[in-house]
Amino acid sequence: MSEKPRNPTWTEEEHIFLLNFYLRFRPNFPSKKSEEIRLLSEIIKQIHFKVTSLEEEEIQKLPATFRNSDGVSMKLNNFLPSDPDYHGEGLRSTKAMEIIWDRYADNPKKLSQAMNSRVLPLIDPLLRSKAKEAFLLSTDEFQQQFYLDELYPIIYSLCSPSEKEGMEELLLGFSELDTDPKPEQILEKAISFFLTEKQYAIILSRKGF
Repeated sequence: MSEKPRNPTWTEEEHIFLLNFYLRFRPNFPSKKSEEIRLLSEIIKQIHFKVTSLEEEEIQKLPATFRNSDGVSMKLNNFLPSDPDYHGEGLRSTKAMEIIWDRYADNPKKLSQAMNSRVLPLIDPLLRSKAKEAFLLSTDEFQQQFYLDELYPIIYSLCSPSEKEGMEELLLGFSELDTDPKPEQILEKAISFFLTEKQYAIILSRKGF
């Protein structure tokens, strides 16, 4: 009796794209029957085929469950144990996914570069356009997340108590706008309101700009 075909190992490019999806939607992921998950499944399949250069004959031998909606939806949950905001139990990650998380989850600029240089070129233009419309983080969104999550805590740590109150008021003012602030707006106002040249130099040295 011949063995049933097994699902092949996920490539790094697939994991990078999956992480982008995870960060885009957490903590409320689309259901496995949603259009977003269906599209994610289609894209992940295409990335795998491009990276591995599978022949048509090999593709035909893949199991019916290969990167299907149920599978990619479950795979998303494997990032949860690495996520510090997740406090549940019973889920296990894989070493490969832990590496991807450690490398990119807290570095949106690096993730954006990996997506643009390594992953998006593997996706057909039409499918890429659908993905961008549905769930891809734009460059502005990546950069905004970087400034808010990475740069703001450093700025905040350099401020005096009165300046910290001002920083909180500044971000509160941004949050009440109809549109999200551009990253450079946040930094520009922080510099003009609170930071000395010496503090600004410390920020640049800490973040490796």
